[in-house]
Amino acid sequence: MSVNLPKRGRRLARTAFLHSAWAAIAALLLAAPVLAQNQPPVGEKPNQLAAPNGPPQPDPNQKTQTAPSPGVSAATTVAPKAEDQPPAATPPPHWAAPLGIYAGTWTVKPEHSDHPQLQTDTCQVSGTRFYECEHTVNGETIALLIFVPGDEPDHYYTQSVLPSGTAQGRGDLYINGDTWVFTSKTQRENGSINYQRTTRVYSGRDKDTIRYQMERSDDGLHWVTASSGVEKRKK
Repeated sequence: MSVNLPKRGRRLARTAFLHSAWAAIAALLLAAPVLAQNQPPVGEKPNQLAAPNGPPQPDPNQKTQTAPSPGVSAATTVAPKAEDQPPAATPPPHWAAPLGIYAGTWTVKPEHSDHPQLQTDTCQVSGTRFYECEHTVNGETIALLIFVPGDEPDHYYTQSVLPSGTAQGRGDLYINGDTWVFTSKTQRENGSINYQRTTRVYSGRDKDTIRYQMERSDDGLHWVTASSGVEKRKK
């Protein structure tokens, strides 16, 4: 049944309807940023522990969730502050020379395992500030590992990029003679920090043998060994 309102009554009803509609739209606009913050980034993959020569392996203590690729555990990278970024000055000549021994094909034999892996790092200098290595395991590309000069000699910043294009978060590499130490940290879903450290010691006349040890920590002070083993360069 229709109701015939006076002209002034119809005008008041229409005004009330418009006010209520604008109020609803404003509420949605205010809620949109909150809803967006609660949504995971499209295609995001979590950070992982560094493998013997840099690229990641899953953190077994990390709570997992559904991810674009099966078998990948979720974590949030602790993003560096803007003031922590390395300077943009041109690095000294031959800054990447110590990284040359990283390249090659290696037979990796983890302790307590009878299944060695074949890892290959194909490396090159790119431009003036980047040294990049494509890291493959048993013929499968795992990540592109990028090195850039740090803020002191024998210090480098590192970044692993997955085949999907997802960056895993900035880490550090410190070189002291034949000893390389990779460090990084990730943030778990509950807000706690997980620290990772991988130590690689080169030996042999041609630096063709590596003893590696991967460790993790909840406080950056007390460390637990996650994996260790030996790498031999294939000739």
